[in-house]
Amino acid sequence: MLPKEAQYLRRVRTIIGPNVETEKPSSIPTTAREFHTRTAFQVTKTATGDPNSARISIFNLSPESRAFLEQDNLWVWLQVGYGLTESFTPYQTIFFGNLNRIKAVKRSGDVIMDIEAMDASNNLTTAVVSVGFSAEINNHQILDEVVKQLRVAVGHIEELPLHVNKHGYTKVATAQKILDELTRPQGFTWNIQDGALYIQKIRKTGDLPEMVEEFELTQNTGLLGIPTKIQQRPDLGGGKTMKSISVLNTQPYIEARCLLNPKLRIGSTVKLSWKNITHQAENTNIRLEIQRLDLAGDSHEGVFECRFQGVILA
Repeated sequence: MLPKEAQYLRRVRTIIGPNVETEKPSSIPTTAREFHTRTAFQVTKTATGDPNSARISIFNLSPESRAFLEQDNLWVWLQVGYGLTESFTPYQTIFFGNLNRIKAVKRSGDVIMDIEAMDASNNLTTAVVSVGFSAEINNHQILDEVVKQLRVAVGHIEELPLHVNKHGYTKVATAQKILDELTRPQGFTWNIQDGALYIQKIRKTGDLPEMVEEFELTQNTGLLGIPTKIQQRPDLGGGKTMKSISVLNTQPYIEARCLLNPKLRIGSTVKLSWKNITHQAENTNIRLEIQRLDLAGDSHEGVFECRFQGVILA
């Protein structure tokens, strides 16, 4: 976690280009453009499998740059980091997705391009996947074919319990619907983060994941304020809560804020440690799994924060 006093060195990198491919490019294509004027953003990521969203405002672009943004079928690549110094981590991705809507507005003397984008929205909601297998096909093979047709990168995928379809499997539907059918009945959930597919077990208190990287947050390493314990389910957007992915109604959750860390993502395990000064309590330690992330920043204001909600594991 990066020190709070380094916040003023933060930089935002917004790259936008034509949809020449569906997966996130490994480097900036020559057909894309990088924008350097003031940029503000709000990114929301959830565990529901619905496309994640980003609202990005780019200030005072030239008429030529504004015309470029009004093309059809563009993708948006949003990064944050310390690109102007060798002392800190370089740029890291916090969002990659399809540009869905753009509008030019005038506000307090500025001309602002307001952008709405969604992570892999074209792949999930409009792309139709057609799979057909004969008898004795298993769910792992079906998943491999869906991922192949979906044309997204593969992130961390926890292995589903093996299930053999003795009578075969045939389905023509959106990728979103088929992925739901393959994961939810098995007690798993899926989501796409920055152009990559993740599948993980739905966990509750006491159910710690094996062999995963754990992030530690304290008031000295980026934790802001005191985390709040809530008995209600996190708001995952789209009218969904954790109830819709089969987590117990009484499951306790934590909501917390920290300095923006690009390594935090849906499914990350976080160890929170803090001291409640008001009640003179001893240090409190909680492990949680993130189910919702809200990232916000402004290159002009120099404020970069993350608010997250997660299920308490221990």
